Amino acid sequence: MVDTSQWFNSISALFGAWLFASAFVFSMVGAQFWNSLIIGAAIALLAGYGAYRTRETGMGNTWTSGLAGLLGVWMIAAPFVYGATSAIMASSVISGLVVAVLSGYEAYEARMEARAATTEGPRA
Repeated sequence: MVDTSQWFNSISALFGAWLFASAFVFSMVGAQFWNSLIIGAAIALLAGYGAYRTRETGMGNTWTSGLAGLLGVWMIAAPFVYGATSAIMASSVISGLVVAVLSGYEAYEARMEARAATTEGPRA
């Protein structure tokens, strides 16, 4: 599970970095620019920390993955809120979808690992 968690977090971090860079690639302006910049950086940092934490402790981190997943969901909705062009919309929706799915699944797995680690066995 550790290898899968590191891959999922690393892929999410790369998509976060893309969202950050896409603000410059697509020459966004105003609220779209700041949204892509801030949310992309937050996803990259959260997922990057999740990958680091998984490598160091052998367990995922529920809150970082969960928050990154929620930010991914926001990036799916953001182009509709801001009225983005088709290229920006496709980039944001696809990136948000990948981050939401991978980070959401990682949050679920991290929660199950934490629950299994704290659950006591049958009492005698």
